[in-house]
Amino acid sequence: MLATQIKDRSITVLPARPRVAFYCQHSVGLGHLMRTLRLASGLRIDAEIIIICGGSMPASIPLADDLHVITLAPLAMHADGTLYDPAGDRPAEAILEERAAYLGELAATLTLDAVIVEMYPFGRKKFRAEILSLVNSARRHSAATIICSVRDILVTSRRDQERFDNNALERLNQEFDLVLVHADPAFVGLDVSFPHVNDIRIPLHYTGYIGPQITRDSDERAPRVMVSAGGGRVGQRLREAAAAAAPAIKREFGLSMTIVAGALAADSAAARRDDDIEYVDFIADFPAALSDTRLSISQCGYNTFADVLAAGTPAVYVPFETPREDEQLRRAQFSEQRGIGALVREVDLTPETLLDAARRALALQPAALPAADGVRQARQRILECIEHVRH
Repeated sequence: MLATQIKDRSITVLPARPRVAFYCQHSVGLGHLMRTLRLASGLRIDAEIIIICGGSMPASIPLADDLHVITLAPLAMHADGTLYDPAGDRPAEAILEERAAYLGELAATLTLDAVIVEMYPFGRKKFRAEILSLVNSARRHSAATIICSVRDILVTSRRDQERFDNNALERLNQEFDLVLVHADPAFVGLDVSFPHVNDIRIPLHYTGYIGPQITRDSDERAPRVMVSAGGGRVGQRLREAAAAAAPAIKREFGLSMTIVAGALAADSAAARRDDDIEYVDFIADFPAALSDTRLSISQCGYNTFADVLAAGTPAVYVPFETPREDEQLRRAQFSEQRGIGALVREVDLTPETLLDAARRALALQPAALPAADGVRQARQRILECIEHVRH
């Protein structure tokens, strides 16, 4: 089936409130999807929300009843960047062609005030045809505002990076009306990974990091270290090194250890038993649990970083990195340089280097953390843009 509407309410009636469609394609982890869901949840009080999801939607992710979620036939990505069908053996090209036609038809049947596209044109080049089918149809049939939603740091290690950046700039100026950069420019600006910021001709706004809202009743924290690796698909080495370091961390700091496998991890927590370590697959309110934790050991994906900022938890970062992926490494390097986190490169990962990084992280006393109230700021910008067009 090409697409499934999870929520069964009608979405074809002209809404009294603005109607906003979010497009998100996650291919490896869940970071892009979770950021989109946070933005959508923050906006749903003011607007009717449709989320168009191009990857698999894990059953463990809670969805509000008033979010309309459309799951396309999912596509995932191999390590070499090629797309494949995770649900079968259909050619990716055929799925892309069908999805593009479907999204054009979908936008033609809806009255959309805005379409928010996650990452493109700073990434997701392979999905350009379906994205353009969606946004062009929405613009043509509804005069919708087209918004680019992008994280703080972009991949900068492509072989043809200069040509890619030039193309991204051209597409941004031609195809979009607004850019929302989900970062704090006092920590890192888009210019760090995109050299053409001054050539962007459409409005660009920084929102701060898309962090959760956390309310803490006490400054006391549980004597625990939380180990996590986002969705978990590529975090096995980190989990193994942390487990090996657990006895030394317990002896030196008196901290027990919880290891969160992640919704996509192959090594399920159900198969792990250790009297000194708590293994779980998933924590429904991870940010709240993190805010009651003395130390975080994690990769440095965007959402985990935003969770740590919002929780104010001392952090050790072991970023995921490959020759083609340097975004997490750069975020972790900036964190260490600015005194808000301790870095361990995966190539240097051992129980001993983790223990040393824990010492450094727990000794840090940062004067200030990057802003993590991005949901509020993004909501304000989106609604202002819609109001301007409507009137």
